Amino acid sequence: MNNNLLANLPSQRADQFLITVLTSLIQVKYQFEEVSAFEKHNIIIPILIVALIMYGISWAIEVKLRANHLNYQTIAGSISLLSSSLVIVMLMLMLVPYFGWLLLASWAILLIWVSWKSYKEMHQLLLEAFNGLKKLILDIRHQILEQPNQFPLVASELAHNSISIVDEGMGSEVAALPPP
Repeated sequence: MNNNLLANLPSQRADQFLITVLTSLIQVKYQFEEVSAFEKHNIIIPILIVALIMYGISWAIEVKLRANHLNYQTIAGSISLLSSSLVIVMLMLMLVPYFGWLLLASWAILLIWVSWKSYKEMHQLLLEAFNGLKKLILDIRHQILEQPNQFPLVASELAHNSISIVDEGMGSEVAALPPP
């Protein structure tokens, strides 16, 4: 098993545990209130849902790329870290607003730090993607220019080997290939 997998597993389990516990506490907090959490926090809930979806997708990408693409895995891990921590911050913001705002400010600092740390990797990946796209376009262009225009060849062979058949309904000639 990969050492990085073992190193990252406890933090993912901790994130999942915290999200589960905080979600349960929100259910308890809003159990007897007249206003639901969705109505009271109509700005936080969409952010929470988007962050949760990003966390799930980035975690799946990180696990999928764990064995073969270290650079992509690092970026997916960073996105997973940011999105899972944002989910936790949004849940805390719903439970304890003052502490949640403090955590949101801390999350903003984490966002800046992770972005700064992964800038070189992102720049390198964008250069690789651009060079790969450029190579692909040049290869396609080279293949198109190397191949002779085959349409006139096919049309001339079809005209040379065709048998003229008169269509009874229209009275026009139809080209057909000779029988084998």
